[in-house]
Order: sequence, then C-alpha cells, then structure tokens
Amino acid sequence: MSIADFCPRLAKILFAAPPKERLATAAGEIAAFFGVDAHEVAYFQVDSGGRNAVFRWPPSNNINIPLKSFSTALLAATAREQRGFLNNAFATTPHLHMFEHSLAEREQRVPVQKIMSAPLLVGSEVRGILQVCRKGKTLAEAGADFGDAELQELQQVCAVLAQFEL
Repeated sequence: MSIADFCPRLAKILFAAPPKERLATAAGEIAAFFGVDAHEVAYFQVDSGGRNAVFRWPPSNNINIPLKSFSTALLAATAREQRGFLNNAFATTPHLHMFEHSLAEREQRVPVQKIMSAPLLVGSEVRGILQVCRKGKTLAEAGADFGDAELQELQQVCAVLAQFEL
C-alpha cells in the first residue's frame, strides 16, 4: 500500500476508533505499514511546555522523560529540532534503551538496531514523537536499513496522528 493510500485510511480508522483504543490501533496499523512488530513502534506524548515526554506505547509504566536532562538522546533531538531522524546503527549509539528495558514481555527486550523518529506537530508545537525501529540481536538480524523515503512516510503518518488525541 502506498503512503498516499495509507494516510487517509489511517485517519478514517482512528476517527472511528474509541479514544481509549486509538493508540493501540494506530500502533498496529503503523507496524503493519512499515513491516515491523507492534512493539517496534513507540509513541511518546510531549507536554505542552515541551519539557517532558511520557512513554505511552508500547504499554509500559508511563515513564516520564525530562527532555532537557537527556538532551543528546534521539527523543530530545527530535523534539528540539522538530524534524525526523533515522539511524541505522542505533545499537552502537548511546541512548535511553526505552524499547529494550521497559517492555513487559521478555522476548521483546531485544536491542534496537535501526530506528526512525519524527515529531507530531500542531503548528509549531511538538505534541508527540513517533518512532519505528527494527530490533534484533545483531544488525543483520534486524533486517533492512531504513531509508529517506521511509522517514518521509513516517513524517506523513505523524501529520495524520497529530490530528488525534492518542
């Protein structure tokens, strides 16, 4: 499915979904589109001041991350610069290990090898950050690299998600 077909379909699905189910629904749809598992999609809700991000998907203990305290983290850079990033050597980059350590299912606690990150923008305000990753014990096991075209698609998905309370 093309991104031109996916985005309107996603908006329609989320509009029809009960508000409490929107985040899980969105994660499942996004995972299918990018060919990853639902636990390889992450959503962080950013507070109105842009100071904190709460890890909301995959379900965890709603971990609060002070963005200024972790200013070099991909999450903070995405919020600060209000643009998308991709990193196909993420396992070798210092990071917060949110995907690896906060998941309930032990078999999902596999290193993130490759990742894309993009902001959900409403005007000039960052309301959230969406990340899609590929996990694996090794870089090769994680699969194909993300490319610029996929990052652009992720940014288009973020524009759709920004219309909804997740």
